[in-house]
Amino acid sequence: MAPPKGVLLAHTDFPLYVVKSLDDKHFIVAGGGGQAKTGVPNAIEVYRISPGINGGDVSGTSICRQDTGIRAVMNCASFYDGRHHHLATGEDELCNTYSVKYKVARPTEGTKDQSDNVRQRKPDSSGSMKDAASKEQPKKQLTFQIEELKNVITDFSSDGGFQKCVQFGPKYSTLATGGGDGFLRLWNYPDLTKLWEVQAHKNELDDLDFSPDGSKIVTISRDKNGSIWGVKDGKKVIDLVWSQKTTSLYRFRCCRPDGIFLGVGSISGNISVYISFSLQRMYHVKEAHSIFVTGLDFLPASEATRAVTGDFTYNLVSISADNTVRLHQSPERSAYSPVIVIVGVFVIIFLIFYLMAELGI
Repeated sequence: MAPPKGVLLAHTDFPLYVVKSLDDKHFIVAGGGGQAKTGVPNAIEVYRISPGINGGDVSGTSICRQDTGIRAVMNCASFYDGRHHHLATGEDELCNTYSVKYKVARPTEGTKDQSDNVRQRKPDSSGSMKDAASKEQPKKQLTFQIEELKNVITDFSSDGGFQKCVQFGPKYSTLATGGGDGFLRLWNYPDLTKLWEVQAHKNELDDLDFSPDGSKIVTISRDKNGSIWGVKDGKKVIDLVWSQKTTSLYRFRCCRPDGIFLGVGSISGNISVYISFSLQRMYHVKEAHSIFVTGLDFLPASEATRAVTGDFTYNLVSISADNTVRLHQSPERSAYSPVIVIVGVFVIIFLIFYLMAELGI
């Protein structure tokens, strides 16, 4: 049975604002303390999820880290081109792009350095010393190499710009950014040349996304308005009107890529998972984090993920400014409802007694 607040995968040394799944057992987190000279680092970090030992909980291990200088990563978009992962991050007024490449390396170089100073005895004829040396050699492991590529200013506010959101287009040849100045800007990727910009909202943009065919961009803002824009020329298509009144606030949400589940994180640190088409709540944990949730992402729904995390319906990773990373899971649902099974048993018993009566047994 999973812990009441989810499995604690990691406790970092900096507040977290970004989480993205990379593959079946790796995810990336980012954040930091910003430009304040408090000693809190700003970084991007890759974690590997490992299966639990003797039926225990899964665990997370940091395998790669990239320092981002004086700027904290506050938002991020990513995609995989079949060879490498690509990141676009928001760091103050800048949009930085990174390449995250797979790399095979030994865990540490320290073991090798220490062994060089030890006098080796001449191996005997049985080759036992050779076998011992081969066992001491650390095994190679899969890790990552993060390389910073380019950056561009995406917010030109006079009082200090701040990129609020970023997203790659469906074909990964364009990049859209939204800033605290209310502007929506479209860029070529990877050269980061600006295609157009438009004053989308009077207040800062909170989120944006592309339509599946890449022809439109939807934006929402702190001014409580939403709009749809044409990608070709940046002209407004239509305004979005939300007429319903909401009684509770959520801070972050995410959908699993297959569209089946919806994850929600709240200001109070609660985590919930809903079935997308019916909005039936499957999972809810109060105060999974001690303060507000800053990011959510589902791990892939694949057999490779199940081999690491176990047989669960979904695996949702959540982060918070409390520096913790948690994994939320729900046991695989039975293919048959218990009610159907019970009714079936009664039907079989009835048929047995009916046949016995007909045969005079």
